Amino acid sequence: MRVPFLDIARAKARRRRVAGVRVVLSLVTLLMTAGPVAAQKTDHVLMRNGDDVTGEVKQLYRGKLSYSTDDMGTVEIEWVNVRRLISTQFHEVELKNGDRYFGILLPPADDGVIVVGLDDVADTLALIDVVRIFPIETSFWQRLKGRVDFGFNFKKANELKQLSLKTEWNYRVEKWAGKLSGEAYFQGQEGVADVTRNNVSLRYQRFLGHKWSYLGVLSVEENSELNLDRRTSFLGGGGLFFIQSNRAIAQVLGGLALTNELFSGETQTQYSLEGVIGGELAYFRFDSPKTDVSLTASIVPGITEWGRVRANVDLRISYEVLSDFTVGLTFFNSFDNRGGAEGTSKNDLGVELLLGWKYN
Repeated sequence: MRVPFLDIARAKARRRRVAGVRVVLSLVTLLMTAGPVAAQKTDHVLMRNGDDVTGEVKQLYRGKLSYSTDDMGTVEIEWVNVRRLISTQFHEVELKNGDRYFGILLPPADDGVIVVGLDDVADTLALIDVVRIFPIETSFWQRLKGRVDFGFNFKKANELKQLSLKTEWNYRVEKWAGKLSGEAYFQGQEGVADVTRNNVSLRYQRFLGHKWSYLGVLSVEENSELNLDRRTSFLGGGGLFFIQSNRAIAQVLGGLALTNELFSGETQTQYSLEGVIGGELAYFRFDSPKTDVSLTASIVPGITEWGRVRANVDLRISYEVLSDFTVGLTFFNSFDNRGGAEGTSKNDLGVELLLGWKYN
């Protein structure tokens, strides 16, 4: 029987019954053995090279299986190198098509599949179709993923100073995900007005199934190059993941935004309603050098301010040079056909060299 999108309350109730059986079996095992079994790791991963490693599944994310072992610590295994995975812990398993399953990982009859079992229900799934595995009782810190990028440039000849800081933090549970991102940029040069660009945004995304979701985004930004002192915006809309694999994730987003703006030289803020059409693409490669590419783009046509068009593009490419430390480039372009000071460009664009650190 196939049970995608099983109600999480029912799943947890069944999990407690399964856990009760495991507790009884564990107590019997404890009484029959002299060793301290409580500290032992019991999950098994069978590799394509024949190695059978005992440990504990931490997560599968972006094509990497994080696996905790007693002898080697936590290792990262490329998912394509896994033949079998068995675990007595309760997991959430997500496929490329967005279907999600809940249960323990039972021993499969053949290689290349994973069996998710719950009470008397078992689903056999192809390993190649699995894109995420999370233990249900994973802690907050294990589900949190983030990065921090830092850039700096100085030229003595014209006293040019550039300083940038970018960060992004993602948190995901069974039915929703949150994302906090921010950027601070400063450019100073002798005889030229300073340039600043700052923004922060908070996104909540609720998963509906079959790759669909709805979301809300609250953002605040400032950009002196575009003559913008402050823009506060709230977006409500939806999204569709049209690519979801162990190499790439891509989604399209759309909705309506209520915006409040204050431009330099003005004393009153302006409210407007805008449409938003955008997309996000992430590509990741586990082979050396470990590579991450992310692209976000959006077009924002005015509705109440008809004829106004804004657009944003942000491309980031990074390579891991040491464990969790990266070096990369970012290209950005912000356009507003009614922004900027009189006689200046409507674009704020640039390229930056970044040193970064990533978490989890």
